[in-house]
Amino acid sequence: MAGHRGDVDRGALWRLALAAVSVPAVWLAVGLLYGAVGRDPSAGFLIGGAVVLLVLAPVGTWWGWQRRGGRLAVVETRQWIRSGTVPDDVPDAVWRPRVAQRQDDLTMGLVAAALGVVIVALSVGSAVTGSPTAWISAAIWTGLATQQAVTWARWRRPVAALLARPSFPVHSDVPRGVPPQESSN
Repeated sequence: MAGHRGDVDRGALWRLALAAVSVPAVWLAVGLLYGAVGRDPSAGFLIGGAVVLLVLAPVGTWWGWQRRGGRLAVVETRQWIRSGTVPDDVPDAVWRPRVAQRQDDLTMGLVAAALGVVIVALSVGSAVTGSPTAWISAAIWTGLATQQAVTWARWRRPVAALLARPSFPVHSDVPRGVPPQESSN
């Protein structure tokens, strides 16, 4: 069983580096986009925000993994969900809480998507009344809400199917799938 709190694989390092580069880049791109429609953000605001996000994005990613048992535990859980099976040597006490956490994460993502739709509606209303930067906000929130909804739609059934799987004792003397025999006295 993989996935201890301190474990870091090569994929983790790439993910952290990607977060450190992409999140500040998006911050700068959005800032420049706002500048293109007439609201010039200050250079200090753009660069300061990018530097803060350069630190916060990988730290937030790492912290999210640690809350779920480490990066390798997250990867392992995703593999179980994707395949719809859990190895026989993994006890219910290990895999069920992990998969249930994924189900909770999906539910929170769906709530975030619903709130995003509300923000999109408010932004579009503001844009129609004359705020060109509100269109940018509406586009960003549309993308975020769509991403959360697609993630929920993709993973909810496999997660629910795995959680619906019956529990079996691990390392039992009774073989699985074989009914107990009645004694013949």
